[in-house]
Amino acid sequence: MLALRFPGEPTSIYSALGLPKYAPDRGIDVWHMHAFWFIVFALVAALVGRRDRWLGCAVVTLGLGMFLWAGSFDVTHRIVFLVGALALWAVRQTPKVWHPMARDLLAASGVFQAVYMLQQYLGYDVLWGPMVGGILKPQLQPIGTLGTVDAASAYVAIAAPLMPVWALPIALAVVLKGHSIGAICSLAVGLLIRYHRSWPLTGFITTSLVIAWWGYMYHFAVPHIPTTVSGRITIWQFALADWWERAAIFGPGPWAQQIPQQQMRVNLRPNDEFWVEAHNEYLQWLYEYGALGASIAGLWLWSHRRMFRDAMCGASLAALAVVSGSFFTFHVVSVALLGLCLVGLATAHTHDHLQEVA
Repeated sequence: MLALRFPGEPTSIYSALGLPKYAPDRGIDVWHMHAFWFIVFALVAALVGRRDRWLGCAVVTLGLGMFLWAGSFDVTHRIVFLVGALALWAVRQTPKVWHPMARDLLAASGVFQAVYMLQQYLGYDVLWGPMVGGILKPQLQPIGTLGTVDAASAYVAIAAPLMPVWALPIALAVVLKGHSIGAICSLAVGLLIRYHRSWPLTGFITTSLVIAWWGYMYHFAVPHIPTTVSGRITIWQFALADWWERAAIFGPGPWAQQIPQQQMRVNLRPNDEFWVEAHNEYLQWLYEYGALGASIAGLWLWSHRRMFRDAMCGASLAALAVVSGSFFTFHVVSVALLGLCLVGLATAHTHDHLQEVA
C-alpha cells in the first residue's frame, strides 16, 4: 500500500525500502497472502520467543520481510526456517530422561552413514545397486544416502563425537577419503574436544589426521582442492561486495536468486559454475538477511554459547559450527535435521520444573 501511495523520489525513504508494486488484478490476493504469513510468523515467534527471545526475534523479522517484500523474491527458505523454529521448540520439550536414547539414535545414524559410505568406496551400493535393479557408475562416489560426498562427509563428521570408539576408525577413513577440507577440520575439532582428556586417543586422532592430510595433499596430489578453495574465496568476496553495495542493512534477498544473476551480469564463473549456494552458512545468512539478521543471529549464538560446552552434544555442535563455514549444512535437509536435534538437546527446556509444580 505504501508503494502505491508514496512512490517518492529516489531519495525518499519509501524508495529506499524497495517496496514492490503489484499489478491491480493480483495485488489484493498477494497482499492477503502476505498478511496471512506475517500473522503465522508472529504467532510462532510468540511461541518460541517465550524461552528463546532471539529465535523469536529472528522469526518475526523474517515474517516482516515477507510481509513487505515477498512479491519480489522466493519465500521458500523463510517458510522452512519457520518450520525449523517450530521443530527446535518441539525437540526442546523432550524429557531429560530421553536424552541418552536420542543421543544413541543420532550416533547410530552417523555410524550407518559411515558404513554405507565405506561399502560405496569398495564398489557396492546395497540400496541402489544391482541387487535391487540399479546400475552403478564405473567410479562410484561415496555419497552415502544423502546425494553428495560433501553432505555425507559433513554428516559423519558432526556425528563422530557421539559414536562409540570402535566406530571412529570407520568415520576417520570415510571423511578423509572424501577430501572435504571442511569436513576433515570439523571432524578434527569435534573429536579433539570430545577426547581432549584422553591423551592416547587425542594423540591417535591428531597423528591420523596429519598423516592422512600429508598423504592426500602431497603424496597423491589431490588436484581439485586448491581450485575449490580459490573458487569459494572468489565467490565469497564477490558476494560481500554485492551485499555491501546493494542492501547492507536488510540484505539483497535469496542467494540463489541474486548471486547467479550477478555472476552472469559481470561474467564471473569461479570453477566454471554458477553458485546457487554460498558454501558458507554464515556468509549466506548475512547476504540474505543483512546486518540486522546477522546481529540477531550473533545475539542468539551468544545467548546459547553454553551449548558448545554441553557434555553430550557440545563436541558435535563445535564440529557443526566448523563445517558450516565451508558447506551449506542447513540447506541439506538430513544434515540440517541432525544439527537441529543437537541444538535442541543441548538447549532443552525439560519438563522437570512442571513435574515439581505438580
